[in-house]
Amino acid sequence: MNSISGNRMKRVFAIAAIVDLAFLSLALYTRIKDFLFVHPWLLSALAAAPAFPKDGNVFHVEYMKPASPERRRLDVFESAEGKNSYMLVTSSGEMLFGDNFGISRQSMLKQLEYEAEGFSYNGGGWGGSKYPLFMKTRT
Repeated sequence: MNSISGNRMKRVFAIAAIVDLAFLSLALYTRIKDFLFVHPWLLSALAAAPAFPKDGNVFHVEYMKPASPERRRLDVFESAEGKNSYMLVTSSGEMLFGDNFGISRQSMLKQLEYEAEGFSYNGGGWGGSKYPLFMKTRT
């Protein structure tokens, strides 16, 4: 009989603790929100990837490894808002954001990384962008 009442008491305490945490979080909602805004590193850890109003593909390049089906691809998208803002997407799903200079630099670094891994240029092209991009298009 004691073990049954002991299990019930544990369950009652667990439910009471959950209800208490729920009330506490509702009561301190503004303080919790303020804490997240004061500590942006915590907010950024909780936030999803930034929303990027993507327009057309303005640059792409593909690399392949000789005698292997392995390929690497880079795509650069321009902002639909007409701002000097670009998104670089790698074939592995990595997304990098920046202005025309920053994206050009990131693209060059990725291409050098691919070449260092033994990949060779396999083609690429431009789609025309509002701001000049400084991209490597052939070896």
